[in-house]
Amino acid sequence: SARPTSHVAQITDRLYTGVTVSNTECMFDRPKLIGAVTRLLREPTQSMGVEYRIRRADGEERWVFTNGAAECGPDGRAARIAGSTGDITERKRAQEKLLHDALHDGLTDLANRALFTSRLGNALGDHGTTFAVACLNIDRFRQINDDLGHHAGDELLLALAARLTAFAGPGATVARLGGDEFALLLP
Repeated sequence: SARPTSHVAQITDRLYTGVTVSNTECMFDRPKLIGAVTRLLREPTQSMGVEYRIRRADGEERWVFTNGAAECGPDGRAARIAGSTGDITERKRAQEKLLHDALHDGLTDLANRALFTSRLGNALGDHGTTFAVACLNIDRFRQINDDLGHHAGDELLLALAARLTAFAGPGATVARLGGDEFALLLP
């Protein structure tokens, strides 16, 4: 039979306390860990692995990964949990950066074509939503690059990106589709 949630919370607190210095860190995603421990107690032949965030005493947020397996007593129920916890903050930051870079323009940090297309598809699929799309490019942009250099062209792109973002406002998607092509998805 399943153990009460309060019992799981006590086990989770003991597991967490054993891994950290007591009262120096708080757990943001405590329900995630409690859920994993609950499942492990219900099915002690399984193992658990859960990622969650903590805040250190100095205020820094960190990601950790806890894995564990139940060790059963003579009655076949989980008697204790053996496992480990490790800091995975750098891996999570790298994943977040890769995802951001995959969906944003490297120069302007605006949405790129892939993110714009995805958001446009979502807007088209939501039949109760009205929106507007605007596409624009910079006339004679190649001439600016040729005459004044790529640095000047980049400065122009950055300035236009800032102006479009300010114009579009919250909730809008401003994208650089490539080169001197921009698009706006306005709610």
